[in-house]
Amino acid sequence: MGSDGPVIVAIDDYKDNLIAVKAFVTDAFPGARVFTADNGSDGIDLAREKNPDVILLDIVMPGMDGFQVCRLLKEDPTLRFIPVIFLTAIRDDKGSRIRALEVGGEAFLSKPFEEAEFIAQIRAMVKIKAANDREMQEKASLAALVAERTGQLEKELLERRKAEQELKQANQVLTQSRAAMLNLLADLKEEVEARKKGEELLQTAMTNLQGVVFSLDKDGIFLLSEGKSLSSLGLQPGQVVGKSVFDVYRDVPDVITGMKTALAGSPWSGLVSVQDHSFDAIVSPVFDDMQKVNGLVGVATDVTGRKLAESALYEAIQKLRLLTGLTRHDIFNQVSAVEILLDMIVHTGDLTKIEGYVSRAQQACVHMNATIGFTREYENFGTVSSGWQQVHTLIELALKEFSPGLFTIENRVPEDLEIYADPIIRKVFTTLIENSFRHGGQVSRICFSGEQADGSYRIIVQDDGSGIPEEEKGRIFDHGFGKNTGIGLFLAREILSITGLSIRETGDPGNGARFEILVPEGKFRTEPGDGE
Repeated sequence: MGSDGPVIVAIDDYKDNLIAVKAFVTDAFPGARVFTADNGSDGIDLAREKNPDVILLDIVMPGMDGFQVCRLLKEDPTLRFIPVIFLTAIRDDKGSRIRALEVGGEAFLSKPFEEAEFIAQIRAMVKIKAANDREMQEKASLAALVAERTGQLEKELLERRKAEQELKQANQVLTQSRAAMLNLLADLKEEVEARKKGEELLQTAMTNLQGVVFSLDKDGIFLLSEGKSLSSLGLQPGQVVGKSVFDVYRDVPDVITGMKTALAGSPWSGLVSVQDHSFDAIVSPVFDDMQKVNGLVGVATDVTGRKLAESALYEAIQKLRLLTGLTRHDIFNQVSAVEILLDMIVHTGDLTKIEGYVSRAQQACVHMNATIGFTREYENFGTVSSGWQQVHTLIELALKEFSPGLFTIENRVPEDLEIYADPIIRKVFTTLIENSFRHGGQVSRICFSGEQADGSYRIIVQDDGSGIPEEEKGRIFDHGFGKNTGIGLFLAREILSITGLSIRETGDPGNGARFEILVPEGKFRTEPGDGE
């Protein structure tokens, strides 16, 4: 993003649409620079020239449609990190939304645009682009540093060999002078010790690097493998030295492709998935004095945490859109009801009827007030990045919101259990306690516990109240269902789904309610890890 505003490229085959988009953008972002193209080919060229913060891309275009354009953008190493927002006039085109995500699109906007959503999407994409630019610059600098240092080491090795040769010749010349020989040996010892100390310092720096630094010879044999992120792959620093990269990573096609490209003489960069981790890798070939490939050096940064955060942020945005629409619909219905009742009051002189109409209008206002209050519960969706949350501590914080003595609450969840979730997940535990208090009948005890099964984890919340009737189990998480606001359990489900968690009720009617929060593999751990 420039000092005056974001740089945006808009691609649409209708010039009127381009004029409208440009006007909308400059109105929302004074100082923004908007460049337009009326076909996909020109749009790609324009993106290369302007390096925009965001690309607004129409789907339906003659020749090359929006999906083809996005695929070409994401295949280009110089353009792949520019966020793409698809534009469509069809609001409920689920198939196009899915395809847009499959080809690499970051977001989706329906025409006509809602100003708040449009501004929020643009700002989010600008932040993602800025973060991508900084990360690429840091990686390029680190790769250059590693390449430079490797070249220095090779140069020092040649100098050392030359010094050894000169020492051999000096030994022959100085056979008659023992004192001179001893002095020369002392000097050489100091030089070797100084070089050894420097190598140890470099080794320490690479070992503690938050990522992986590696180098290969011309045959693909590891010469160097260092960095903290090796532990996430079950490897130790230096463990693969002497082994072929094509054997160690034979089941990871992207790694094989990248190494072959670099060994053929071309730099390579890309996102690589190894086991359950994502790495952003940059690899550069190393040339000898004859400009022949002598090997390669590379650096790979573990971006698993960032990828999870981006996914959670996208999910949070979708949830906000859903919840905003539902809230708007509820309030509109209540406002319509009040308008009808007021009209009925105007057209009747019966005081008894007027009192009834006024009472119903007041009830509608109370419902609207509760619905508006509900917005405070979800307004923080996505404002803080998702991360590893300590479940036991969150439950203890939720308990403090209730007066002691109402009933007994036991927290048996392991203290070292962490799950990957939005920080607002504490509201889920508060809602479940509240649900027991409001609807559980004579509840005297609530117990939180956990168990691991089939690679996933279940957080169990069980009370000793009246339970939930069988015919209601499938509806309790629906928006509007329930005796109070009809929002609490619905919101709990939406909060959990931000990071792929889910909830269900499995209790026996008459024997208390039993809620199970299902945490899939990779979203829970019992010991803090790297890459948070």
